Amino acid sequence: MPLRLEHHDFAFIEPLILECGLNKSRLLEELQLPASLFNSAENNTLVIMEYNRLLRCLVEASDDETCKGSSRQIMVGTTPFLVGSVSEGTALKDVFHRLAEGYNVAHGGSYNSISMTAKRLVYKIDDTDFPYTTSRFQGLSNAFIESILFSLHCLFEKLTGASLANRIIKITTKRSPTQDPGAFLNYMRARIEFNAETYSIEYDGRIADLEVKQIDENAYLSIFDAVQHGDVHHQARSWSELVLQALEAGPQDQQIVASNLGVSLATLRRRLADENVGFRDLRSRMLQTRAQRFLRAGETPTSVAMSLGYSDVRSFSRAFKNWVGMTPAAYQKQLQST
Repeated sequence: MPLRLEHHDFAFIEPLILECGLNKSRLLEELQLPASLFNSAENNTLVIMEYNRLLRCLVEASDDETCKGSSRQIMVGTTPFLVGSVSEGTALKDVFHRLAEGYNVAHGGSYNSISMTAKRLVYKIDDTDFPYTTSRFQGLSNAFIESILFSLHCLFEKLTGASLANRIIKITTKRSPTQDPGAFLNYMRARIEFNAETYSIEYDGRIADLEVKQIDENAYLSIFDAVQHGDVHHQARSWSELVLQALEAGPQDQQIVASNLGVSLATLRRRLADENVGFRDLRSRMLQTRAQRFLRAGETPTSVAMSLGYSDVRSFSRAFKNWVGMTPAAYQKQLQST
């Protein structure tokens, strides 16, 4: 199913419409969107295609890639230029650096940075002193920056032609843990660290040397295609894969997973039975995969246990030993010796 955004995911667009000097009612009418779109009480939603179309209208109207969100205008075409000038076969880590440097020059400050080790490749955004244009934006910057992280992730997948969601170790946000993380962060299906000092996506460092392909402006404008046409992937994938993807997104209750996949609980059980697999087995497989990913990244067993929802590290250690035949500590020790 296509990614669907709720009000708190796209509310930041309303002040941008006003900053761009557009008539909100007329714009929504032209795009055939509800007149009450930005009324939180109406529970309106946007599919990613509608969201992208709305943003493109603002970009074109303002001749600014930030849609007047920044007091420092960025010429339309800056990002396609940065991406389009990347040579075929360039390593992904070099694209990270090129984008961060290009955006910093355009914004006139060091708001973007890259951190890289053998185990991690991190894209960071620090908006502490960012020149936001308007006070209307106050309280809406979390979703704004998280939408940028989401767009970067989609761009990296487009450039490499690879699915990178399962290579994300952690996402950090300044958002409070009491707030809904929203569709952008949930889509990337990774552990979220709240109340962080910066916004970031931390990937498994082994993606750093992935080669990228050269893309033109049209390809750049289609970076959300895979998200827009999620229904196509829904039909092509096995039910086991769909359940694993749903579990990675957060919910671990079978009823909620079935609902998110658009089927009844009985239908989901029948589909999995046809593939000779059970929901509990898939949940265990997902936990094992995430546990190994976090341990490879250097997370402590205690931290991993908390991230995966175990009551204590002993329970996690027992489960991990059943999966791989050794404790988390022994697993990390073995990794260090190879």
